[in-house]
Amino acid sequence: MQFDLTGLGPVTASQLRLLIDTDNDGVFADETVAGGGILSGATFVSGSTYQFSTVTGLNDNLRFTIATTSVASTPLPVELIDFNAFHESNKVQVDWRTASEKNTENYFVERSKDGINFESISSVKAAGNSNSIIEYTETDFNPIAGISYYRLKQVDINGTFTYSSIVPVNYKINKNKLRIYPNPSIGEFNIELSEFDASEVLVVIKDITGKEVYSKVAISQEGKNLIAIDPEHKLAPGAYFVIASSNNDLFSQRIIVK
Repeated sequence: MQFDLTGLGPVTASQLRLLIDTDNDGVFADETVAGGGILSGATFVSGSTYQFSTVTGLNDNLRFTIATTSVASTPLPVELIDFNAFHESNKVQVDWRTASEKNTENYFVERSKDGINFESISSVKAAGNSNSIIEYTETDFNPIAGISYYRLKQVDINGTFTYSSIVPVNYKINKNKLRIYPNPSIGEFNIELSEFDASEVLVVIKDITGKEVYSKVAISQEGKNLIAIDPEHKLAPGAYFVIASSNNDLFSQRIIVK
């Protein structure tokens, strides 16, 4: 598998890595060398073309991206720390952070009903070149009812582009079955579930990098079901996403821990 890395500047082939989303969940952070999700050993072909000769047995529709082990000597156009989308009041909030940028021109927030066909709903001017953390935020004031999907398209000055992982959001007007309080909190809070269709609801808490810090299967009861995050599971200060999902429902909400 060959890649044209025109516009990157200096590249050390041995520092390139090919990340493959082997479990097709839209996340690259959970891939491992042992699981075949991280490949090294890129070689220089000619000009700005590099090759991973050990790529075999890829299935259709698997996502992949290029990474580097050294931003200093092999800087990629954008080092994306995280990309998140979540239902908040009557809108969907989208935010992302970059650790570095090189010759980046624009970001496009894209949305899809089926997770396959995407349309651009907003654009943001990129920093261009940066070696410090930059935070971006966009708002979708007219979300699609039900489950939709969001991704980020990053476009460089030379016209090349890459995509982020895909994030699902379930938007239901006046029917949010997930309530968190107090929010913000000091690390202890309540998660209230109401009127889920399924008998079991999976509740997961993730930090802004996508790392899971808490999970529990709740048995849906008539009326409301309450989960208390007590001192034993108290979260460290920061931003988190609480995701409650069943076979037919998916709700997410952000919480701030001070």
